[in-house]
Amino acid sequence: MAIATPEPTRMSTRKKVALFIMIGPTAALFGSAILYALADMALAGTGESVARTVVNIFMYTVGVVSVLAWLPGLIIGIVLLTTAKK
Repeated sequence: MAIATPEPTRMSTRKKVALFIMIGPTAALFGSAILYALADMALAGTGESVARTVVNIFMYTVGVVSVLAWLPGLIIGIVLLTTAKK
């Protein structure tokens, strides 16, 4: 007697997009904070260098975009996950 193995279920593109929209901004915010801390420690002895200023501006911009995209992403992601595609 053969044991039937269940076929792997494939996640729809709609569900993948919804999860990415919901998780992406939060992950980017945490990643930005971690990279900022690492860059700040690595460039601590250099004083006010151009590299430190560029890293600070980039991390600030990523953080602002993440915060602004968080609530709309959460709402759109929930709507995409809860509505049935017909």
